[in-house]
Amino acid sequence: MRVVITYLALIVIGLITIESAHAGSCAGKTKALGVSRVVALDTSLGQRFGRMQYKEDNLLADREVVLTFDDGPLPRYTKPILKALDDHCAKATFFYVGKMAKAYPDMIKKVSASGHTIAGHTYSHPLNLKRRSTAKAKYEIERGFMTLEAVLGHSIAPFFRFPGLSDSKPLMSYLRQRGIGMFSVDVVSNDSYTRNPERLARQTLRKLDKLGRGILLFHDIKASTARALPNILSELKRKGYKIVHITGRTTYKPLVTDEKKLSQAIAKIPNKKWISYKLLTSAPIPMPEKREAPPINELATTSGDADPVAKTEGDDEKFTAKGKKSEGSSLPTVQKTASLTTDSTDSKLEPAKPEITARVKKPDQSPAKVKGWSKKSSTSSIFKPMEFPEVE
Repeated sequence: MRVVITYLALIVIGLITIESAHAGSCAGKTKALGVSRVVALDTSLGQRFGRMQYKEDNLLADREVVLTFDDGPLPRYTKPILKALDDHCAKATFFYVGKMAKAYPDMIKKVSASGHTIAGHTYSHPLNLKRRSTAKAKYEIERGFMTLEAVLGHSIAPFFRFPGLSDSKPLMSYLRQRGIGMFSVDVVSNDSYTRNPERLARQTLRKLDKLGRGILLFHDIKASTARALPNILSELKRKGYKIVHITGRTTYKPLVTDEKKLSQAIAKIPNKKWISYKLLTSAPIPMPEKREAPPINELATTSGDADPVAKTEGDDEKFTAKGKKSEGSSLPTVQKTASLTTDSTDSKLEPAKPEITARVKKPDQSPAKVKGWSKKSSTSSIFKPMEFPEVE
């Protein structure tokens, strides 16, 4: 009861705004997944979402899902993905790269016009953003936002996702000062390494079923995702999952209008120490109360023919140690155990019998000797490097 009251109080003060779904042209699509609710997030405190890395959000109720796509746009695959979403009257959040938006301006405009949320994902998608200098990393983030808004001609949501989920406390502290919400994930589809669409759908749904709810991560630059998404959406409908569309209650506010002055503007913002969210507020976002699934909503969609998706090779490609996520994993260590000792003054104990000992070579547990480990793989991202088209 206390959670429900707190949740209602946050709605009143404006931390969370729940909007009704938009009316539109989805009438009669009884098999469509639809959108159960739209949540307008106030990210002025720099909240973080996604339980893979962050534990401070309770955005979703049981059987609720947020669809997200990274790294695009790329028309060859973004178009069929848009069509699949439109066919199901579903909405998603697209974390876009500034360089890609400059290369395909018409595509990002179509995504935005279809009612989806556009968010930032840096300008050039560096895989290890946190290993750059803080000043260069901040510039990469801000330039990405500015480029997206310049291409679209309007403001976008103050949402950001780190490339490869590679965050750092200095950068998170900066984004919090800027009032930008940070998004991790709950379920990674692994579409960067899974080319078989049937396998991609199966493993994504299996991961989601274990959690019961969550933010799903896909990439709209992958053929396997474009081919698997219609089946994934149909299965979400069959299993009783509901789509939540997240939007920004406010918009991203650029520091300057001239990109040449961006570095100077960033330098004027003082560096602050990271403070946990619990210390900032005594009223974290609680879990929304469970409720019955509403009927299919009527959502406005933008129709358009999708390009056919080319058949990919290597459908039975297997995972390798180097292809899996290695950052944050623990290496095998030698466990130290305390030796048992006895008091020599205890007269009841008999003298210890001599033991035959042999010199045993201890296993080498240094990182360089661990199978599948390399200095390169230990700091690599779970995502493959991107190849960008040439942009003037």
